[in-house]
This record gives sequence, C-alpha cells and structure tokens, in this order.
Amino acid sequence: MAFTTDYGESNDVFRFLRMDNDGNLRIYSSSGNNGSGNITQTWAAVTDQCQVYGFCGNMGICSYKDSKPVCGCPSQNFEPVNEHDGRKGCKRKVEIEDCPGDVTMLQLEHTMFLTYPPELSDQLVTLAIVACRTNCLASSTCTASTLVADGSGFCYLKTPDFVSGYQGAVLPSTSFIKVCGQAIPNPSPYQEASPKDNDSLHTMVIVSVVMASLLALVVVGIGFGCLNYEPLESR
Repeated sequence: MAFTTDYGESNDVFRFLRMDNDGNLRIYSSSGNNGSGNITQTWAAVTDQCQVYGFCGNMGICSYKDSKPVCGCPSQNFEPVNEHDGRKGCKRKVEIEDCPGDVTMLQLEHTMFLTYPPELSDQLVTLAIVACRTNCLASSTCTASTLVADGSGFCYLKTPDFVSGYQGAVLPSTSFIKVCGQAIPNPSPYQEASPKDNDSLHTMVIVSVVMASLLALVVVGIGFGCLNYEPLESR
C-alpha cells in the first residue's frame, strides 16, 4: 500500500498514475474541477532514479552529478551506443567472442549491477570477493558479477545479457564485468588527489610562502629606510 504526499488533504483532488519515459512509476495530483489546476508529483515507485532497472540502457552505469542522474559507460573498453543519448546504453569496443582466451574482469568500485525478482534467487551465491570475480570469469554464461560488501558475502552472478549498473560513493558494493584484453578503467570521480598532484600543490605552497617572505622583507626594508631619512635642509 502506498500513500501520496497529499493523502487526506482534500477531497477535491484529481489523481492519475503514469509510467514515465524514464521507467519510473509515479502518481500526480491536480486540484480544481476535473484536475484543471497545477499538476504535482505526489508519489514515485522508486525514489532513487539510479535504481530504476535499465534507466541507462544495457551496460550503462547510472550515477549522480549535481543531484541529477547521468549515464555513462563502465570503462574505456566500452563506448556509447548513441553518443548523443547516454540512456541508450553502451557496447564493448571488442566483443567477448572476438577475443577467445584474452578475457579479463574489469573491477568497478562503489558499483552494483541491479538485480530484482524473479531473477534474484537464481543469481545469488555466497562467495568472497576473489571467487565472485573468478567464478564469473570462468563461466561461459556469466556476463558480470556484484559483491555486496556488507558482511553477508552475497555475490550476484549476472547471467542475462542485459546489465544495468549504479555507481555511487556510498555504495558498499564491488562489481566486475567481462572485457576483452586489458581493462582500461575510467578516471574515478571518488579518487583522492594523486601523489603527483599533491607534490604540485606542495611546491605551490612553498613558492607562495617564499614570495610572501621576500615581500615582507622588502616592505620592512623600505619602512626602515624611511625612518632613517633626513631632509637635506636639516643637515
């Protein structure tokens, strides 16, 4: 049972249920005669849009940017099906069948591949992180896998061809997906500054301190000279 946010407020409300083109089911309300007032969303089946299965298409990864869901590809081993519409999903640059004996598992931190009933029980096993990766790699039917790092040891082996991903900094899951050849990960949006960046920052701080110190010495020197200056007439 679900309740809209305006439940019980007024009897003069027109409501309708709609499956929107982003795959989410929502209830909208409108006041006035026959719903002639402003239309407002008052309920959604899935509050987290990135958890809507297939929102970013097959092999697409949903994440948030400025609180808005955006779609991308798992790594540089993939490319968008339509570069102008991320929701069309992604495809491998080299398909698995075209590289026999050279398949590896791309590791994705803070990422989960969505699994819902009725396929939930068929894909669930209890494995450690290494086995969750290697078992999928060794299986001819497994496309990707997700380890839920919450202490349960649950691993989901994704056997369907359709894989829908969700990436977020707070997600405790680690996922793997098959790629041809060497895995080429995307730059992580959650990665801290690299040692090289830290060295550059450290150098900039030192230069700034030195410049400030030299400027202070110049100012003090000028001030000292002014204090000891005597006009020619007084000599």
